[in-house]
Amino acid sequence: MQKRGVVVILIILLVFSILFSYWYFSYRVSAIENSYDSKGWKLYREGKYQDAIEEFNRNLMKNNRNPYAYEGIGESYLALSDKPYSSDYSGVQDYSKKAIEAFRKSLEYEPNQITEYIGLGRALYRYSINDENVAEISNMEELSEAKSLLSHAIDLDPRNPDPYTTLGWVYIGNIEKPVDNNEAGNISIFSTAIGTFNTSIILKPSADAYVGLGFAYLYSFDLENAIISANKAIELAPDNPEPYDTLGWSYYYLSQIEDSKEKMQKSRENFEKVVELAPKYFAGHLGLGYLNLLVLNDTKTAKIYFDNAIRLRPFDTLTVGALGKYYFFTGEYDKSIEFYDKAIELDPQAKARYSDFMISKGFALIQIGSYAEAIKLFNKSLGLTSTKNVKNYEMLSLVGLVTAYTELGAKSQAELYLPQIMKLQKEAKNTQFPFLAKKFNSCMQNKPFVVENVHFCGKELK
Repeated sequence: MQKRGVVVILIILLVFSILFSYWYFSYRVSAIENSYDSKGWKLYREGKYQDAIEEFNRNLMKNNRNPYAYEGIGESYLALSDKPYSSDYSGVQDYSKKAIEAFRKSLEYEPNQITEYIGLGRALYRYSINDENVAEISNMEELSEAKSLLSHAIDLDPRNPDPYTTLGWVYIGNIEKPVDNNEAGNISIFSTAIGTFNTSIILKPSADAYVGLGFAYLYSFDLENAIISANKAIELAPDNPEPYDTLGWSYYYLSQIEDSKEKMQKSRENFEKVVELAPKYFAGHLGLGYLNLLVLNDTKTAKIYFDNAIRLRPFDTLTVGALGKYYFFTGEYDKSIEFYDKAIELDPQAKARYSDFMISKGFALIQIGSYAEAIKLFNKSLGLTSTKNVKNYEMLSLVGLVTAYTELGAKSQAELYLPQIMKLQKEAKNTQFPFLAKKFNSCMQNKPFVVENVHFCGKELK
């Protein structure tokens, strides 16, 4: 009897031990799955984002309130959308949307996690700049929410550089949208973006922060600092094509201002580096297209690059508008106008950003003799704010008005705009194209003056 009792006790202890081991194993597995040490997060850190998403979804089947799994899904989708230069943009918008949904669920179950605020802010920014249906949707709400989330993340941890970097990009996103009709307001946004990126760099230098800083300097036409920042980004991430794109445009503008073949060659080398590193990134093709069209006068090569750009990014105003420029310079003005119209139609929420295409269309209308319609466009452009540089577009619009009225024989009306142009000429150092004012000064001395392939100062239109 005593022996039987011992056996029973042993059996009970064995069962208890098995049950405890099972419970402890289940607890450990659950604890790991509810942490950054889970298998899903390991897959994410290895760059296996699709596999990570599948693993996180398996975790959610066991616990659909797991904030770490939702955050992991958000980060994985964001990683798939965060490198637009690695693909032809297919799926980027969908990935960003799924990332937003996942981060919102993560915040619902863990409302005080700083990484989730940063992640959701990044996802909203990525969604706002990659919307293929920009003609129908305004993305200012996404940018506004992203700004609020990232500001909250900074409040939670002001020593973390990550929210500052993303916030800098959000400010650039606001620059690319029509904020207001006040030049000082847009300059203030440039300064704020630059200051935010610099704060991130002070806390911890990163390639992304330097890329953003270079881009912001380029937008504000501080070419020297744009080049310095882009080179810093390359030191930290030599395989990232974005800083080479910044260098390409910086040297492109400098080659025009200084009439420098050396700067032109540097521009070409950097755009070619963009294409080498990321053949599916439209920006490198676009830059080489403009370089060949406007500087090298090689329309055949320019068309090849513009076609590549629009194939990779068919819904972008910049790529569509580039073909408008191409057909203008080849003398196919009706086609030029057609593409300018498409470019403007694609992004009605950002007409201020793309008023250069509206102006370009005006010059094309002059070429076909539609002076009255051109005058309407130039006047409309004057009412918009160019977020890149107000004075540059203002001067082009005024020059267009002078030309159109002159061709109509309304010389007295044309002369009304000359004082405004001369005033802008004195401020040439602050314009995106200082050499434009120089050319107009030559025009005032009865020397040839050509802008957008149009001859001014009483010369025959080309």
